[in-house]
Amino acid sequence: MKIPLSRQIIRRWAGNVLAVCLGFLLVAVLLAAAEGMFRLKARFTSPPPQVSVISTQKGALSRTGILGGELLPDGVIQCRAERRTRLIYEVSSKTDEKGRRYTPCKRQNPDANIAAFFGCSETFGLGVEDAETLPARFCARASGWESLNYGVFGYGPQQVWLQICKQGLLKEFSTRKGIVVYSFIDDHINRLVGTRAVVAGWGYDMPWLELQDNRVAWRGAFSNRSPLQYFFLRHLDRTHLVRFAQNHLPSLPAPAPPGGKALDLLVQIMVECAQATHEQAPGLTFCCLLLPKSSGPWREGLLQRLESTDVRVFDYEQLLDNASLPMEELFFDDSAELPWGHPKAPTYDRIALQLSRDTAGTNENTPRSGV
Repeated sequence: MKIPLSRQIIRRWAGNVLAVCLGFLLVAVLLAAAEGMFRLKARFTSPPPQVSVISTQKGALSRTGILGGELLPDGVIQCRAERRTRLIYEVSSKTDEKGRRYTPCKRQNPDANIAAFFGCSETFGLGVEDAETLPARFCARASGWESLNYGVFGYGPQQVWLQICKQGLLKEFSTRKGIVVYSFIDDHINRLVGTRAVVAGWGYDMPWLELQDNRVAWRGAFSNRSPLQYFFLRHLDRTHLVRFAQNHLPSLPAPAPPGGKALDLLVQIMVECAQATHEQAPGLTFCCLLLPKSSGPWREGLLQRLESTDVRVFDYEQLLDNASLPMEELFFDDSAELPWGHPKAPTYDRIALQLSRDTAGTNENTPRSGV
């Protein structure tokens, strides 16, 4: 009996598909075996890697939503950092009813000026107590003001834009006066453009923003930018097999570091945040704060670009140059790459003191630039 032509075609295709699947399986087995051999070799021939700093944040934290992560209301975040066997800090941080880090200010009247702080771990205050963060110290230094801490460790400028421009967090302050402070550090550029270190090393998917027709466009997350590259960087880049290939095979030129286009995007983010701030709460002024010893190579270019905008700037890069305290009393040594890391309480207090002086006349014809 002759087999129908359609069944012959199906059998032929089924055989080809099976052969391809077996081929992929064989390749996967060989790659897994090679990875195992490299791991075994590394275990017996190389000393175990020394992780200089281990930093963890656990508790009232969710890794869902468009921000890539946010604090949960009325909870506690356990923040810990250690350098090998030495404890650097271990602090419990509370969150308020809206998922902001708790700022222990005395309750103000409904007409009090407010200072809303946005940014990353240096705004959140990683390593210091609730009463020692920058927002808390500003509230203590600026009489009659109320402070709100919207900072979250790991955030970049894209989260600030999403918080203000997309989520409209400032609408509830439509009748209030005061300032909105975005605190800038040099690593925000890497987070904004999604460098290899950020995509491969961050424990979650960061939001992805681009410039389109001179406006900020939200594209989702970095996993949407190039799913294949994202998968490689998150899951394969650290394997011993890939490291062996990178060390022994000709490699492509390293990508150029972030430059002018990244600064243009950052400035446009701040310009749109300033516009959204005015639309949501006309009595609030959007400001950019350059934290001490944190702007790196981006300071001059950023200041030049911001000069022609309505963003008020507080340039505190050199605020600590004449400080009487040594660096180890001003900053934690919780950075794996830099000689110092997050600010300690005395640094936040100095920043808050200067900021309270520079904003003393806010909403009363104050100049646009700080120190």
